[in-house]
Amino acid sequence: MLLTAGSLQAASFSARVDRHSLQAGDSLLLTLELDQPDYFVDPDISPLRKDFTLLASSHQPLVEQDGQPVSRWQLRLQPRREGRLTLPALQLGNLSTAPLDIEVLPHTPGLPGQLEPVHIDASLDTEQLYVQS
Repeated sequence: MLLTAGSLQAASFSARVDRHSLQAGDSLLLTLELDQPDYFVDPDISPLRKDFTLLASSHQPLVEQDGQPVSRWQLRLQPRREGRLTLPALQLGNLSTAPLDIEVLPHTPGLPGQLEPVHIDASLDTEQLYVQS
C-alpha cells in the first residue's frame, strides 16, 4: 500500500473575519477556507441566521494560497444587534471551524456634513492582468 504525505494530512477548515469590532449597521467579511478543495459540499451556515443577516456570498472552489490549493467561501454579514456576539462554529461534513467573537458597538453618527467611512474589499480572480491603453 502506497501512502503519500498529502494523503496522511487531515483536512483543515478555518474561519476568519476582516475585523473583530464594528458599529451597528456595518458589515463584516467572514472568510471560510478548506485546505482540501476536493470536498464537494458547502458549509452549513444556518447557525449564523440567529444573529446575522447574510448580505452577499461567494465561493471560489480552487484558489492558491502559499502555493497550496484551497477552497474559499466569503460571506458578507451584518449583525442583527449590538453587543458581544459569537460567530458560531460552522460545519463542513465532519469538519468544524472555531467560533469567533466580535463586538458590535452602538452607531455613533458623524458631525453634520461629515461623511461616514467606507469599507471596500477587492480581489482578483486571475493572476494575469492586462492593461488597456
